Amino acid sequence: ATAAQIIQAYQLDRERQRAVADALEKSIRLKTMIETAVDAVLVIDELGMIEEVNPAAARLLGQPAAELTGLGFAALIAEQPLPSLASLSAWFAANPDTPALQLWMQRADGERLPAELSLSPFRVGARLCHAAILRDHSDRFHAERLVREGEARQHAIADMALDCIIGMDAEGRIIDFNPAAERTFGWRYIDVYGRQLSECLLPPEQRMAHE
Repeated sequence: ATAAQIIQAYQLDRERQRAVADALEKSIRLKTMIETAVDAVLVIDELGMIEEVNPAAARLLGQPAAELTGLGFAALIAEQPLPSLASLSAWFAANPDTPALQLWMQRADGERLPAELSLSPFRVGARLCHAAILRDHSDRFHAERLVREGEARQHAIADMALDCIIGMDAEGRIIDFNPAAERTFGWRYIDVYGRQLSECLLPPEQRMAHE
């Protein structure tokens, strides 16, 4: 080999070494970001198997990372029918304006966990993998349940009340009309909902003053 060929081979080798070093550095940075992320992060391979799990995911799912690695991601989902990775990926592709999907996950102890799932595809060489990000939705779920229960209690109290209870929105339209009001005024709730209070309950000569 000539001196020029030797120098060229040396330069190509140095470039390959730099490329490998850069790729390794990027891989280390990415792994550090995943490991320290507050959200639960799982890396899923093209077959739907879990390849990597960060500490937040292990805590959220109640299982050591070593036990989660190698499991099928679908096994962690507590939904029927059970969605596949392909169907989840297709859903996110078809709904780009919806960053997260609400679904139930299955913890190791059998507890069902309300969660938000974000799924992003990425390539590792020729392989198509996915990064799944899970956020615990328990606090919001329980808060929404308390609100629903409170509203149900309020409706039950209003329905049993002997006094008339009529609710209006900011524009004076009827939005609540309890059974006592139905008996007193002779209107059904379904007939007055969305109508002006003055239109339904006031004599014609008094309506103008209230409109």
